[in-house]
Amino acid sequence: MEMLATAYESYQDRLLAYVADRVPAYHWSEVEDLAQDTWEYALAHANLAVTGTEESGLPTWLAATARTVIRRHLTPSVPEYGTDWAALAQALGPAHTWPARWHQVLASQGQAALLRLAATELADDGRASAIPAVLVA
Repeated sequence: MEMLATAYESYQDRLLAYVADRVPAYHWSEVEDLAQDTWEYALAHANLAVTGTEESGLPTWLAATARTVIRRHLTPSVPEYGTDWAALAQALGPAHTWPARWHQVLASQGQAALLRLAATELADDGRASAIPAVLVA
């Protein structure tokens, strides 16, 4: 917890700039809220063991968390109550590691379509043993 407090003091301004650079201009009024959501999400879910710094000057874990928060905010076609993020992360790994097409399928067709696609792609790639039981059930 103390590490996050120190990170907040050190990176809040950079995080605000990072979020502002990644949302459409018409979302400018939500940048501070998205930055706050990023800190809250980081407190609950961020993998602080991930080291490194992005080109933006943010720690990799904070930038990845911000991208997750921004993506969820900008994909309103996927209702928050309809996507079980914890189950998806458990089945497919962290969202920031997914191929871009998986994010597109989730946004446009929903969680069930994403799980079907992931199972098919993992099987086609010869990684059948990597398919979580939830996907083949």
